Amino acid sequence: MRPLSGSAGALAALFATTLFFSAAARALVYEGGVTHEEMRKLLIEAGFQAVTVEAEPSDEGEVPELVVMGGPTRWHVQFMSCDKGRCADLRLSVGFDIKTAFAPAIITEMNETMLGWIGGNVYIDDEDDPILQADVNTDGVSGNNIIYSAKVFDAMARCMAVKVGFDDSAAACADLRRRFSGFADQVVAADDSSQVVFALSLDDLRRILRNSGFDPSEGTADSGRVSLQVKKDGIVWTAAIPETTADQINGSLMLLTACTTCSSEGGRRANAYNSERRWLTAAQHEGVVVGTMMIPLSGGVTESSIGMMIRSFHDWAGKFEASMPK
Repeated sequence: MRPLSGSAGALAALFATTLFFSAAARALVYEGGVTHEEMRKLLIEAGFQAVTVEAEPSDEGEVPELVVMGGPTRWHVQFMSCDKGRCADLRLSVGFDIKTAFAPAIITEMNETMLGWIGGNVYIDDEDDPILQADVNTDGVSGNNIIYSAKVFDAMARCMAVKVGFDDSAAACADLRRRFSGFADQVVAADDSSQVVFALSLDDLRRILRNSGFDPSEGTADSGRVSLQVKKDGIVWTAAIPETTADQINGSLMLLTACTTCSSEGGRRANAYNSERRWLTAAQHEGVVVGTMMIPLSGGVTESSIGMMIRSFHDWAGKFEASMPK
C-alpha cells in the first residue's frame, strides 16, 4: 500500500492522534474530579452533543453547566464541589413540563429500574412535574466510569420522555437493565485494573470498610446480594454488593440506611426529601423509608474513592432521619 501524502496523510495522523487522546482520557483516573472541558470532551467522545451554558455574570467563579443532546431529550450537567475548576461532584438532571398528573406507579417503576446501576431517582416537583436526576462522583474514578454513568442516565432520560408522552418510541424503554449491563461491558475493557477496581468481593468490601474505620458484621443475602452491617456512633446501615462470579466484570456497591420514624406518609416524605437530596435517594419499602446511595464500579473506581464515599455515607446516614420532611 502506498503511504498517504499531502492532506490525506495529515488527516490520517490527526485521526490517529484523536483516537489515542480519546482512549487516554477515558482510562485516566480523575483525582479531585473533572474540569468542565474534560467532561465536555468525555461526553463528545461517548457520542453525545454537549453544549456549554454560560454562567450568569453574577455567578463569578461558578463552573458553567453543560446541556447534553444525545437524542430527542436534552439533559443538564451541573458541576458541584469545585476547587479551582476541578469538580468532584456532577448532578445530571432532566425535567418534563407536563399537563396531566404523573402516575406514582411510574415513579416506583423508574426508580427500581435504576437501582443497582446509578445513584439516581425520579420525583415530583412543586408544580407536579416529574424530575429525573443523578449525582455522580468524579473524584478517584476513571473517564470510563463517568461515561458509563452518562450513558445509563441518558437511557433513563429517553425512557422517561416516553413515559410522560414527550416521545413515542417504545423501544426507548425496552430491556433497560440489559442495556445498562452492555454499557458496563463496553467501558470496562479499556481500564487499567492496576489502578482501579470494577467489582468487589465480600472480602474486598470488608477490607475497605475496616480501612475506613468501621468494624462490619455479617449481613444477610437478599435478592441475589450479599451484605455487611455497620453499627457505629449509634448509626446502623448496610453495605451490599451483587454476589460475585468468576466472570463478573461489572458491579456496584449499594449503601442503605432506614428512617425508623417515617412510616406515616412515607411516600410523600420520600418524594419531598428527593427534591432536595444530595447523594442519598429516599424510597418507601413496606412502610419504611430507606435511604440508598449507589456507587457505580463499572468502568473503574479507586479503592480510596470508595472509602471516601463510604465515610461520607456514614455521616449522611446519621442526618437522614433528622432531615426527613415531617
